[in-house]
Amino acid sequence: MNTVCLSKTACSAIYPGEDTCNFAASNGVGVPFPVPFGRCVCDDGSGRFWPTAPGKCARVVIKFAAGIGEYEVQQCSRGCDDATCAPLALWPPNISQSHYNDVLFQCKLAGEDSVQLLDNCDDVTSQLTPSSFCGHTGFTATSSIYDALGDLPVDCELAPRCPASVLETTRLEQSCCFGTPWSMKLDSLGQELDQSASGFCQMVMQADLNESNSSVTSSFDCLVKTSAPGWSGCACLDSSGFLQAGRTCTVKCEQPDCNLPEDGIRPVPTGWLSSEVDPSLLVDHGKLVSSAANHRHLWPLL
Repeated sequence: MNTVCLSKTACSAIYPGEDTCNFAASNGVGVPFPVPFGRCVCDDGSGRFWPTAPGKCARVVIKFAAGIGEYEVQQCSRGCDDATCAPLALWPPNISQSHYNDVLFQCKLAGEDSVQLLDNCDDVTSQLTPSSFCGHTGFTATSSIYDALGDLPVDCELAPRCPASVLETTRLEQSCCFGTPWSMKLDSLGQELDQSASGFCQMVMQADLNESNSSVTSSFDCLVKTSAPGWSGCACLDSSGFLQAGRTCTVKCEQPDCNLPEDGIRPVPTGWLSSEVDPSLLVDHGKLVSSAANHRHLWPLL
C-alpha cells in the first residue's frame, strides 16, 4: 500500500480532560501532553503533565510496519515496556492524500482525553514556549520536546533568582511589573546609573471584546504569575496567559513541591542585574518608606 510518510517532527498531542483537539493559544484549551515518535513521555506522578493519568507514560508506535502500517498511541507504565502498554488511539494510514505536507488525521476521544496525531508537532508547540511544557511555573525548559534526555515532555531547570528590583517581601505582582524606584539600572561595568530599573515583566497587548456592540478594543497590561506549589517569583505571561520565553525568575523554592537544586537558586543573570535596595528604606515586611529628600513618584507597595 502506498501512503505518504510522516515528517521527522510528527507526534501525538494528548489533551487531558478535553473533548476537542482544536488547540489555539487563545481558545481556552489547556496545554497538551506532547508525545513525539521515538520517545516514552511520562507524567511525574503528580498529574501536572497528564492530569487524567498521573504517573503514566505514552508513546507512538507503528503497527504492522511491513504491511498496512497503522499509527497507535499507547498508554504505558514508566519505561514503556511492551507488556505494560495498552492502546489509547489508532489511525490507519491516510491514503487519500498524495502530497507530503500537512497530512491530516481525525481527532480521537479516549476516555477523558482527546488525542491527536500530527504530521508536524510544531503546528501546536510553536504557539507556546518550551517552558510551558515544564509542568511548573517556576521552571524553564533546557530542551525541546524532540531532544529531551529525561522522560518528561521537556528537560527543565529552576529559573534563576530575581533581580533586586523585585522586592521579595512585598506584593510580588506589583513589584514584578513595576519594580521600585529605589533599585537602579547598572551599566555594562556594573556601575549604577541614575535611572530606576524597569519592571521585570513587560506590558503585553490584550484584545477585549465589548459584548454590547461586538467591538474589539486593545489595551496594554502586565500579566504575571507569582506563585506555584512551593515557589514564588515572577513568571511573565503573554497575552494568551502562557509563559514568555526567558522571563521567569525565582524568589523562593521550597521542597517538596518545588525541586530545589543542591546548589540552591542560580544567581541573577548579568543582563537582569540592578542595584540593591538600601535596607533602611524597607520596613514593615518590605514596604517602602518615602524620603523628604526624594520626590520621585512611588508605586504604593502595600
